[in-house]
Amino acid sequence: MKIKISDHQTKSEALRRALAQAGHELVKSWPDVLLIDFDAPVAHYAKTIEQAYSEGAKVLLYSHGAPVITAWDGVWEPSDNITAYLAQSPGQKAVMEAYNYPHPVHVIGWHFCRLKKFAPAKKIENILFAPWHPHSNGWMIPQGKALNADIFRRLAEMPYHLTVRHVRAPHQNGFEQLDGIEYQPSDMTIDGAVRAIDAADLVITSPGTLAALAVARGKPLVMYGQDICPHDGYSAETLLYVNHWDQYKHLMRYPYDISETKPKATQNIIEYAAQREAEMWRARFIGEPMSNAAFVRLVEELCKATP
Repeated sequence: MKIKISDHQTKSEALRRALAQAGHELVKSWPDVLLIDFDAPVAHYAKTIEQAYSEGAKVLLYSHGAPVITAWDGVWEPSDNITAYLAQSPGQKAVMEAYNYPHPVHVIGWHFCRLKKFAPAKKIENILFAPWHPHSNGWMIPQGKALNADIFRRLAEMPYHLTVRHVRAPHQNGFEQLDGIEYQPSDMTIDGAVRAIDAADLVITSPGTLAALAVARGKPLVMYGQDICPHDGYSAETLLYVNHWDQYKHLMRYPYDISETKPKATQNIIEYAAQREAEMWRARFIGEPMSNAAFVRLVEELCKATP
């Protein structure tokens, strides 16, 4: 079987290895199957999908990020040319079905990194803070920028070594550079994020891939900003929110959220989360590791299936 993989920030590496080890040919054109992470009408996505589909390929979507993609709930129109979505976790599937994603969703298991059991922090010394990041044009939703600034100010006053892993300039994220704080520009890769997570005692971040990676690596995690409705847009004029958030936001919620606490209670929630795993959230949104054999078998079956 000839397979073309459109990689996004190294997130398809495990899929690539599994298919190559099973003897399938990885090609750049004329595939039987295209694996791609998204189908929005931005960048190369629509053109790549249309070309593969017109050549007779089955188009399979893999995870663009670790959290659930909610943009198909009224922000982006799902492409008609998709055969199936390959979810990493049962939580992804449950949320997508809750907002009536139109294509079949198959859970293939977690494949972004190696899973580790939860390890409580014996002592909290190093905190990794990964703020909500702006778009490629530097714009981000004002609520997110204000929350970044609030959480940053709180953490800067805490008795911990703080490492800020940021995308684009700190001021675009809503905060300044201060002495005594380590600033770490993100390389936007899974391996880079995992290294930063493993070096910390606890992670604080907004909902996103790094949050899920922290849980997958067994690190204590505190989130913030979970009350901001999922959205997308590159300016205030193009900002769109999802349509049915009330129907599935309870499914997505992580139990330890720093933005629900008053500033004086910041250290309390950090110390509480440092000792307690969010077991149900992990089971729902991380789940089990991907079985290479089962994944390859699924791709083969989807390729053979009639439209």
